[in-house]
Amino acid sequence: MLNVSKLKTNLLSFLLIIAVPEIHVIAEEASSQKETIEIQFGANNLDKKDIVGKSDPYFTLSKQSDGGEFVKIYKSEVIKNNLSPIWKRLVIR
Repeated sequence: MLNVSKLKTNLLSFLLIIAVPEIHVIAEEASSQKETIEIQFGANNLDKKDIVGKSDPYFTLSKQSDGGEFVKIYKSEVIKNNLSPIWKRLVIR
């Protein structure tokens, strides 16, 4: 059973972590759940990685398949020239 409250807490904890290349959130999928989760990701003071201008950050979400490999299921929009981006809200149903 998906514990929505716990997942929201884990995601909020993610937002407090800065300069971490990967974050792993473990959740159990429950087909009987009809919950909707709305999350919004942001970052602060990212490193400048572009030669000209600031970084163009984005993030991806991946899901582990039954075979154990990670498959990308979402890619955010790219926010141009921004070291403290806030991405659009994401709705997961």
